[in-house]
Amino acid sequence: MAENGFMTAKPSEGGEFELLEDGAYDAVCVGVTSRNFKKYQSEDLEPKFQFIYQISDGDKLHYLRTLPMRNVINDKSNLYTFLNAWTGVTLDKLQEGQDLSKLVGCKAQIVVGTSEREGKKFNNIMNVLKAKKNSSAQFV
Repeated sequence: MAENGFMTAKPSEGGEFELLEDGAYDAVCVGVTSRNFKKYQSEDLEPKFQFIYQISDGDKLHYLRTLPMRNVINDKSNLYTFLNAWTGVTLDKLQEGQDLSKLVGCKAQIVVGTSEREGKKFNNIMNVLKAKKNSSAQFV
């Protein structure tokens, strides 16, 4: 802490994260973010969504986010495929302008995998499924 009582920024130590083992986990959606990402094969930016999930692994909590998804709902869109797998909602039930933040607090089952980039390993959300009927996931 600085003398004035405020926190001061310090450089990242580049620490390693403790990885989850590959497999299926109970999870809770704790956030939906929207920010600009580059369009495919372009320098232009477009807004995309990411869902953030909290996963409990014993006494530790882990946070994973989905890959960015365009705000497009049709039978081939990543967002529709994702929402359908998670909630079972069908295309005819989704409405334009639907508030995705209402999914915060909803349970899911997350399939976690591991990938490596530039010598570092990362957990990724490989798939999302409806929560098990007896899921006790309430970590938030």
